[in-house]
Amino acid sequence: MMDPERFSFGTDFHGNWEAIDAFLAVSSQSQVGHVIFGGDIAPKKMAMVLGDGNAVSPNFELAESPSFDSGAEMARHGYMLFDAGLDDAQMLTSWIGVHRELMELAQPHTMYNYHRWTQSQIDFLGQVVFPRFVRFFNTTPHGTTVFSRFSDAYKRFYPHGEINVESFFDTLFKSIQTFYWMAICPDHCDKKVKALLCGDENAVEEDKRLKLGALFKFSNVNCSSLLITACNYAMPWNEWQTIQSQLHLHAFEKQNQFLQAFVQRISEFRQRFSGTVSLILGNDDAFELQQTLDEADHQGILTHATNRVVSLSSQVQMIGYSYVPPILSVDYDAWFKEETDIGNELFYIAQGLNSDTPFTIANIHCPPSDTRVSKTLWRGQVGDYGSLGVRTFLEKIPPTVALSGHIHEPWKIPEGGVMDYIHHTPVFNPGASETSPRILVAHFKDLLAYQLMTPLAS
Repeated sequence: MMDPERFSFGTDFHGNWEAIDAFLAVSSQSQVGHVIFGGDIAPKKMAMVLGDGNAVSPNFELAESPSFDSGAEMARHGYMLFDAGLDDAQMLTSWIGVHRELMELAQPHTMYNYHRWTQSQIDFLGQVVFPRFVRFFNTTPHGTTVFSRFSDAYKRFYPHGEINVESFFDTLFKSIQTFYWMAICPDHCDKKVKALLCGDENAVEEDKRLKLGALFKFSNVNCSSLLITACNYAMPWNEWQTIQSQLHLHAFEKQNQFLQAFVQRISEFRQRFSGTVSLILGNDDAFELQQTLDEADHQGILTHATNRVVSLSSQVQMIGYSYVPPILSVDYDAWFKEETDIGNELFYIAQGLNSDTPFTIANIHCPPSDTRVSKTLWRGQVGDYGSLGVRTFLEKIPPTVALSGHIHEPWKIPEGGVMDYIHHTPVFNPGASETSPRILVAHFKDLLAYQLMTPLAS
């Protein structure tokens, strides 16, 4: 039977459906009266989906065989999916192979071995890669600037007309193809070379010799800067990494799609669960998601507690708060406030608390500073990443229990843990459920007897 004084809490799911489903299942089995989600519910990572349904992280190493997974599986584990613009894993592998060879070819003062190529790579180079490079150098400000900077050096190799991007890459392609043939079959490539360079496999030897001479001259030109620029700025993954570096500009649509599916999941859960479900947003959730949650609250599906006081029942009220102190080198800055502002805002919101309500939950995304739940290991050093403003608030207006997240792994270090006190108030941070659910189950009247459940832990 559902216990109205018993609650479950999980936080920092970051879009992990497997963890969310496990949290809901454990909450139902534990017969809690209140299911409480901390901040950072929506996904924050991205993956690129190929045409064949495989997906790859934009941070993959440029290895022969990057690690793929199905797009559906990556979405289930908290990835926002973007279109990679490539047909399949084989095409990505081809891009990686060509990238490797072009970077080797671009190294100055080295003898490049054209045996390294395969004919399929060269075909891919001519049909896919170089046309992309041509567009880059013709249409982007950076590309046009770089190409014009080097065009004078190439003009003497083009006596019959001004050099342009198309002629440069056409000559580079013919150079790679010809030297590849001459490397693998020097005694049997004559007709192929004549056909490629002269347009006629029966061309006279003198024409072939002149064309080859021009190619050898061309091969002595230092085109390293152009190739390196193309490899650094015109590969498919450059577009992915641009999205990643500005993910806060691209995330809302993907996060909102997730949140709408989440609301539907909660609606279905509520059909078999008679307690309450409440939620706050966190600093990695798009600011605009509040509208979707307000609509779900209005429909009675869940209780949206971001930066407000809400009543969960006649016995239980909650103050929710999502802002955190500023974090260096993070673009999701909509939820950042200075410490003084955090404290002042919490005191202002708390005016809505009812002193006659028996149990008060403070669901505050950032933990209070100088506690075990605010400490973690960062770049080899133990640091405290809690909020002084939150601590000051909890000291002066103590709730029944304070629930927090934001710091993902305080329990992994001796100085940290999942529980501490602010005076007599228990403060919990069970750790992030981003990779595997970490679920707190407790009773308002016996908080020290809490349970920490990790149902999917290996």
